[in-house]
Amino acid sequence: MSITTFNQFPYYDDFDETKNYMRILFRPGYSVQARELNQLQTAIQAQIDRFGSSIYKENARVLGGEINLDNKIPYVKVEASFGNFSVNGDSTNNVASYLSRNANGTYQIIGKILRGTARGASVNDLGNIRAEVVDIIPPVYESVGGNTVVKTPLTLQLRYLNSGGTPNSSNDSLVNYFSPDEILIAEDNTFTFKVLPIDTEGAYPTGYGTRLFAEEAVYFVKGCFVHVPRRSINVATYSQTPYRRVVYNIIENIVTSSQDSSLNDNSIGTPNEGAPGANRYQIILDLGLDSFDPNKKLGKNVIEVAKIRAGKLVGKEVT
Repeated sequence: MSITTFNQFPYYDDFDETKNYMRILFRPGYSVQARELNQLQTAIQAQIDRFGSSIYKENARVLGGEINLDNKIPYVKVEASFGNFSVNGDSTNNVASYLSRNANGTYQIIGKILRGTARGASVNDLGNIRAEVVDIIPPVYESVGGNTVVKTPLTLQLRYLNSGGTPNSSNDSLVNYFSPDEILIAEDNTFTFKVLPIDTEGAYPTGYGTRLFAEEAVYFVKGCFVHVPRRSINVATYSQTPYRRVVYNIIENIVTSSQDSSLNDNSIGTPNEGAPGANRYQIILDLGLDSFDPNKKLGKNVIEVAKIRAGKLVGKEVT
């Protein structure tokens, strides 16, 4: 049986499938034990696991989960800090503010709509090009001769809402993408960026990268039918021909009411911190990337869902 049980403090779930106890029969006048409530759940889960295992292999995809690869995701490299323009009187435009997160852990910049100025002329001189921020890639630093230098700059992955041409053309009449040295301003006035200039080797700060999209799914994992929300992941920021494995990492958690306040008693309409609820057993499938090396064996808590060879999906495995 592949399900997880908790025969330990403070749960003491000593469910024993060899005894073939199919129901726990509670009686008036006798106290209910915590272990009996836990055994009750395990007994039901064991039935689900046996049925599921007769149809699906462990870690099989049950519903949804289509994988799509886009190797034409536009990117733009931007300065790590930019204080020449202020928005609503706030001139704090640096890596710390750019990488600020929401309560759910996502970057605040994701989903924002950016507009460029007309070649950086003025914050009041906005151009017509608009783009939604798909992701923000933090800068990478390295030490060279005792000095810290930028290896790869802060980068935005975008979805242009009105554009054409190519993102690295030197002909301004063809460029309907953000341009070198252009100032980008969020339409809600929360962020301001400046695009990097063309570098000394003539390379543009714009181009295409690769991103993978995994649709909402259900997988059969550890005897449970686990829901997986729609996710996307950056495969290669600056390349259209990457080699990678796409995987789901299986993560098991015990979540307490101190971590999730919604687990507290809500009989008065709002969570009551003075009445903590029961802990929860959680399974999460976390979308990730691994080496393309065919000789590398994946761990038991890793599900391979796709391979990418030279920027193309060459096969999808359901394990």
